[in-house]
Parts: sequence; C-alpha cells; structure tokens
Amino acid sequence: MAQGSRYSDEDRRTAVVHYCVLGNMQRVADATGVPRKTLVSWKQTAWWDDLTAEVQQQTESEILAANENIIRAALGQALDRIEHGDYQLVRTGEDYEARRVPMRGKDLAVVAAIGQDKRRLSLNLPTSIRGDQNKDEHLKRLAQQFAELARTYQVRDAGVVSVQEPDSESERS
Repeated sequence: MAQGSRYSDEDRRTAVVHYCVLGNMQRVADATGVPRKTLVSWKQTAWWDDLTAEVQQQTESEILAANENIIRAALGQALDRIEHGDYQLVRTGEDYEARRVPMRGKDLAVVAAIGQDKRRLSLNLPTSIRGDQNKDEHLKRLAQQFAELARTYQVRDAGVVSVQEPDSESERS
C-alpha cells in the first residue's frame, strides 16, 4: 500500500470490511471518516480487490462454522426429543407445568424423512423417485429420439472406400 499516506493499512482494511458489510461508499465514509472520494479511488486498486476477497473468505468461513454449530445443536435437541419426548404444557390446577410427552408418529416421520433427504443430498444421491423409471419405456423414448435425429440429418454420399487384401501371408503379419 502507499507509503507516506495519511491512512494506515489498518484504516484501509477497516474500510474494506465496512464496505463488505454496508455495500455503500457513502455509508463507509460516514462510518470510517475516510472521504468518499478516497474510498472510490481505493476501490479501483488491486489491493482493494485482494483484501475484499480475503475478508469475504474469512466471513464465509465464520458463517460455515456458525452454521455447523447450529446444525449440531439442532440435531442434539431433535435426538433428545426423540429419545425423551417433546415438551408440552399441561395444566395442573391453576398453573401449567412443562412435561415431556412422546413425540407423535407423524412428527417422528417428518424428522426421519427430512434427515434421510439431507443425508442423501450430502452423499449426492437422489432424493426422490421419478415415475418414468421403467427401463423399457426409457429405451423406447431413446429409440424415438434417435429416429427423429436420423430424419433431420441428411446422409451425404461419401463414396466407396476400397480395401485391398494383402497378397501373401508375409504381408499380413
């Protein structure tokens, strides 16, 4: 970055981070105190693009880690409810009390189906069955498509290619 500049590398990094979050130069100028004109000129440099890519990659990594934590916590809660029952408020006289009751079959089926679909997606396997899986029907459709292709293309006469047979046994080997 430029030597002798009024702004430090940290100032520039702060501006890039603000831009990645705010997406608007005027708002970045207001937040950082760096003039909008300076920010616009910085944005046209190679270091801005490099720093933006670095900040976006770091942010993406943080989001992936947070999502992983959310997924693990949610799966833990789902497993707890499957094993010990879901919470339900039950009236006890004048008050209510939270009690665990077994999950309904429908709810269990939904949890299992969603889990199975997500597992199959993560393994790059199909998650649904198509109605046209009959192999014979599929082959017939392919044959029809090939026939249609053959009709649309004209075959040119390429001529006859002659092939000479070798005269003796020595020429064959």
